[in-house]
Amino acid sequence: MARNYPNTPARLAEIHELLSTEMAAVHRKWLAFQQLYGTPETKRFLNGKVPLFFKLYQDLLFEDIVLSLARLCDRARLKKRESNISFGQLIARLDAAAEPVFAREARKLYAELRRDTAFAIEWRHKRFAHRDVRVSSGAKKMKSRANEPAVAVALKSATGLLNAFD
Repeated sequence: MARNYPNTPARLAEIHELLSTEMAAVHRKWLAFQQLYGTPETKRFLNGKVPLFFKLYQDLLFEDIVLSLARLCDRARLKKRESNISFGQLIARLDAAAEPVFAREARKLYAELRRDTAFAIEWRHKRFAHRDVRVSSGAKKMKSRANEPAVAVALKSATGLLNAFD
Protein backbone atom coordinates (compact mmCIF):
# COMPACT_ATOMS: atom_id res chain seq x y z
CA MET A 1 0.00 0.00 0.00
CA ALA A 2 2.81 2.42 -0.80
CA ARG A 3 1.31 5.86 -0.63
CA ASN A 4 2.67 9.23 -1.61
CA TYR A 5 1.53 11.58 1.11
CA PRO A 6 3.49 14.76 0.22
CA ASN A 7 1.02 17.17 1.78
CA THR A 8 0.80 15.39 5.10
CA PRO A 9 -1.43 17.40 7.41
CA ALA A 10 0.33 18.76 10.50
CA ARG A 11 -1.78 16.55 12.78
CA LEU A 12 -0.23 13.50 11.07
CA ALA A 13 3.23 14.87 10.22
CA GLU A 14 4.17 15.48 13.86
CA ILE A 15 3.33 11.98 15.08
CA HIS A 16 4.72 10.39 11.90
CA GLU A 17 8.08 12.08 12.48
CA LEU A 18 8.15 10.98 16.12
CA LEU A 19 7.22 7.41 15.15
CA SER A 20 9.94 7.42 12.49
CA THR A 21 12.48 8.33 15.16
CA GLU A 22 11.17 5.62 17.50
CA MET A 23 11.21 3.01 14.75
CA ALA A 24 14.77 3.93 13.78
CA ALA A 25 15.83 3.40 17.40
CA VAL A 26 14.12 -0.02 17.56
CA HIS A 27 15.73 -1.05 14.28
CA ARG A 28 19.19 -0.02 15.58
CA LYS A 29 18.68 -2.10 18.72
CA TRP A 30 17.45 -5.05 16.65
CA LEU A 31 20.46 -4.79 14.33
CA ALA A 32 22.82 -4.74 17.33
CA PHE A 33 21.01 -7.74 18.80
CA GLN A 34 21.31 -9.68 15.55
CA GLN A 35 24.99 -8.79 15.16
CA LEU A 36 25.80 -9.93 18.69
CA TYR A 37 23.47 -12.90 19.10
CA GLY A 38 22.32 -13.83 15.60
CA THR A 39 24.63 -16.76 14.99
CA PRO A 40 25.79 -19.69 17.11
CA GLU A 41 29.40 -18.68 16.42
CA THR A 42 29.06 -15.21 17.90
CA LYS A 43 27.10 -16.57 20.87
CA ARG A 44 29.84 -19.13 21.54
CA PHE A 45 32.54 -16.49 21.22
CA LEU A 46 30.81 -14.08 23.60
CA ASN A 47 29.97 -16.82 26.09
CA GLY A 48 33.62 -17.87 26.05
CA LYS A 49 34.79 -14.39 27.03
CA VAL A 50 32.46 -12.94 29.64
CA PRO A 51 29.36 -15.15 29.70
CA LEU A 52 27.47 -13.52 32.57
CA PHE A 53 27.78 -10.02 31.11
CA PHE A 54 26.81 -10.99 27.58
CA LYS A 55 23.85 -13.11 28.70
CA LEU A 56 22.61 -10.26 30.88
CA TYR A 57 23.04 -7.79 28.01
CA GLN A 58 21.25 -10.17 25.62
CA ASP A 59 18.27 -10.42 27.97
CA LEU A 60 18.15 -6.66 28.63
CA LEU A 61 18.43 -5.72 24.96
CA PHE A 62 15.76 -8.22 23.92
CA GLU A 63 13.43 -7.04 26.69
CA ASP A 64 13.94 -3.42 25.61
CA ILE A 65 13.11 -4.27 22.00
CA VAL A 66 9.92 -6.11 23.03
CA LEU A 67 8.88 -3.25 25.32
CA SER A 68 9.49 -0.76 22.51
CA LEU A 69 7.25 -2.76 20.18
CA ALA A 70 4.52 -2.85 22.83
CA ARG A 71 4.76 0.92 23.38
CA LEU A 72 4.46 1.56 19.64
CA CYS A 73 1.05 -0.13 19.72
CA ASP A 74 -0.32 1.73 22.73
CA ARG A 75 -3.63 3.54 22.54
CA ALA A 76 -3.62 7.15 21.37
CA ARG A 77 -4.08 8.37 24.95
CA LEU A 78 -3.61 6.90 28.39
CA LYS A 79 -5.21 9.86 30.11
CA LYS A 80 -7.35 12.63 28.70
CA ARG A 81 -4.48 15.07 28.16
CA GLU A 82 -1.55 12.70 27.65
CA SER A 83 -0.90 11.62 24.08
CA ASN A 84 1.29 8.64 23.28
CA ILE A 85 3.83 8.35 20.50
CA SER A 86 2.17 5.29 19.04
CA PHE A 87 0.58 3.94 15.92
CA GLY A 88 -2.70 4.22 17.82
CA GLN A 89 -2.13 7.98 17.92
CA LEU A 90 -1.37 8.08 14.19
CA ILE A 91 -4.53 6.13 13.36
CA ALA A 92 -6.62 8.31 15.70
CA ARG A 93 -5.47 11.41 13.83
CA LEU A 94 -6.50 10.10 10.43
CA ASP A 95 -9.32 11.98 8.74
CA ALA A 96 -11.52 9.15 7.50
CA ALA A 97 -13.91 11.59 5.86
CA ALA A 98 -11.18 13.21 3.75
CA GLU A 99 -9.50 9.96 2.67
CA PRO A 100 -11.84 7.03 3.38
CA VAL A 101 -9.97 4.44 1.25
CA PHE A 102 -6.57 5.28 2.73
CA ALA A 103 -8.02 5.40 6.26
CA ARG A 104 -9.60 1.97 5.82
CA GLU A 105 -6.33 0.49 4.50
CA ALA A 106 -4.31 2.13 7.30
CA ARG A 107 -6.71 0.75 9.93
CA LYS A 108 -6.35 -2.70 8.39
CA LEU A 109 -2.54 -2.45 8.62
CA TYR A 110 -2.87 -1.27 12.22
CA ALA A 111 -5.06 -4.29 13.06
CA GLU A 112 -2.38 -6.54 11.54
CA LEU A 113 0.28 -4.76 13.59
CA ARG A 114 -1.75 -5.25 16.76
CA ARG A 115 -2.02 -8.96 15.94
CA ASP A 116 1.72 -9.20 15.22
CA THR A 117 2.66 -7.41 18.44
CA ALA A 118 0.17 -9.17 20.72
CA PHE A 119 3.08 -11.19 22.14
CA ALA A 120 4.93 -7.98 23.06
CA ILE A 121 1.92 -6.52 24.83
CA GLU A 122 1.32 -9.75 26.75
CA TRP A 123 4.99 -10.02 27.78
CA ARG A 124 5.03 -6.36 28.86
CA HIS A 125 2.00 -6.86 31.07
CA LYS A 126 2.86 -10.27 32.50
CA ARG A 127 6.68 -10.47 32.62
CA PHE A 128 8.59 -7.28 31.90
CA ALA A 129 6.74 -4.23 33.24
CA HIS A 130 4.76 -6.24 35.78
CA ARG A 131 5.32 -9.67 37.32
CA ASP A 132 2.18 -11.79 37.13
CA VAL A 133 2.14 -14.10 40.15
CA ARG A 134 0.60 -17.06 38.32
CA VAL A 135 2.99 -16.75 35.37
CA SER A 136 6.04 -16.32 37.61
CA SER A 137 5.08 -19.31 39.76
CA GLY A 138 4.51 -21.51 36.71
CA ALA A 139 0.80 -21.94 37.48
CA LYS A 140 -0.10 -20.18 34.23
CA LYS A 141 1.60 -20.29 30.84
CA MET A 142 2.06 -17.32 28.57
CA LYS A 143 -0.21 -17.46 25.51
CA SER A 144 2.55 -16.37 23.18
CA ARG A 145 6.29 -16.65 22.80
CA ALA A 146 8.59 -13.65 22.77
CA ASN A 147 11.30 -14.80 20.40
CA GLU A 148 13.40 -13.54 17.52
CA PRO A 149 11.02 -14.64 14.72
CA ALA A 150 8.10 -12.88 16.46
CA VAL A 151 10.14 -9.68 16.79
CA ALA A 152 11.11 -9.83 13.11
CA VAL A 153 7.45 -10.20 12.04
CA ALA A 154 6.37 -7.34 14.33
CA LEU A 155 9.11 -5.03 13.04
CA LYS A 156 8.15 -5.79 9.43
CA SER A 157 4.50 -5.05 10.20
CA ALA A 158 5.33 -1.79 12.00
CA THR A 159 7.62 -0.69 9.19
CA GLY A 160 4.89 -1.44 6.64
CA LEU A 161 2.37 0.70 8.48
CA LEU A 162 4.81 3.57 8.90
CA ASN A 163 5.81 3.42 5.24
CA ALA A 164 2.15 3.57 4.18
CA PHE A 165 2.24 7.22 5.26
CA ASP A 166 5.36 8.08 3.26
